[in-house]
Amino acid sequence: MELNHRSVSEYIAPHYIPEIYLALGHINQACDWLERAAAEHNPLLVGLGAARHYEPFTTKPAFARSCAE
Repeated sequence: MELNHRSVSEYIAPHYIPEIYLALGHINQACDWLERAAAEHNPLLVGLGAARHYEPFTTKPAFARSCAE
């Protein structure tokens, strides 16, 4: 993914990339980026648990761990 490559040389806000991975059904990669966003204390993660487009993934353990952080 181009954003992954760009994130090596420039700052890409980590809350955008999980959206793409979730749309592709790549839950583990999305969770990795959600954990990065949580580590940065990204304020856009506040409503993550309530976002309807994340509902299909809320039963996945990796996603639940990302939301808990």
